Amino acid sequence: MLFRQFQDFAKQHGHAYITDFDVDTVRRFRASWPNKNIAARKKLEAFRAFFRFVHESGWIPTNPATYLKPPRITEPPTAPFTREEFASILQACDIYPDKQNAIRLRALVFLLRYSGLRIRDAVTLSRNRIQGDKLFLYTAKTGTAVYCPLPPFVIEALKAIPATTYFFWTGL
Repeated sequence: MLFRQFQDFAKQHGHAYITDFDVDTVRRFRASWPNKNIAARKKLEAFRAFFRFVHESGWIPTNPATYLKPPRITEPPTAPFTREEFASILQACDIYPDKQNAIRLRALVFLLRYSGLRIRDAVTLSRNRIQGDKLFLYTAKTGTAVYCPLPPFVIEALKAIPATTYFFWTGL
């Protein structure tokens, strides 16, 4: 996709050789992209890698793509679910056809909502991380031990899951 766009741009602007691409030309090419945010950033990474290869191969004296700044990412923050949305999610758990998994799903939804864990950390949570009514973990950045209090109904939902080493994962 990027290479095709690059070829089309070169044809439209009369550039027959890779040496025709200076800093201003690559900036104009970049300005022609419809992509925004992360897609634009990924595309720029590929574009820079291409020109790095071209430069390291000795086909151009300097790499004009090194002067391109990454786009600013302007994604709005993720909003929490409304009370109505959260109630709908819990209702969906209650009507899930496989009752054993319905119990797990409800507990997982509560755990995610009231602990703030990332989904990977939640689904790999072992039972020994729950101590009384608290979730015990270490912060990723500093390795500091942290206790996160959980509401009683979250603890009860976790206790309702059949006993294994992990609440939601087989460990394999």
